[in-house]
Amino acid sequence: MTRKLVVVSILAFTLCIAGCSSDKSVTSKDAGQEAESDKNVTLESGKFVQGDKEIFEEFVQNTWDGKEDSIILEYLDDGSLSSKIEITFDGDKYKYHTLYDSEYVLEKYKYLHYFEGTYKDRYTYADYILSNDEDMTYDSFMRLIIDSNPGVADTPGEAGFRYLLADHKDLE
Repeated sequence: MTRKLVVVSILAFTLCIAGCSSDKSVTSKDAGQEAESDKNVTLESGKFVQGDKEIFEEFVQNTWDGKEDSIILEYLDDGSLSSKIEITFDGDKYKYHTLYDSEYVLEKYKYLHYFEGTYKDRYTYADYILSNDEDMTYDSFMRLIIDSNPGVADTPGEAGFRYLLADHKDLE
């Protein structure tokens, strides 16, 4: 039950941050990039739909190899589109911006981290997180979530990260 409360808290915090905007300007290039990406993945309640995990992992590997790439993530809740995000990598930085959400968001991050393991014998995790902290660990990330105050950190940039995907399973 405690693990579920932690996951619900993390998701609530992520949704709170996702509604914040750090840059509301849209250029014609930004608006047209959706059509340029042929990599679309769909996540229903945080889980990949029909083999989309391989498409996402290919994007991750390409960017870790320094190759330019982009992908569109469509997040569904109960079958309805809740948000649509494009992530592009220009060979140096990741650009995260919303294509469908309550507000337009444009952010840049230097690193895409993948964390996998067991957290305090409570649950296993496999999470993808954008950050500007090269040395971020899962423990430092969890401290950031616990220590951050959504009222103070009004944008994800101020909070220091952007949660992309989280796969948590109870050990109980």
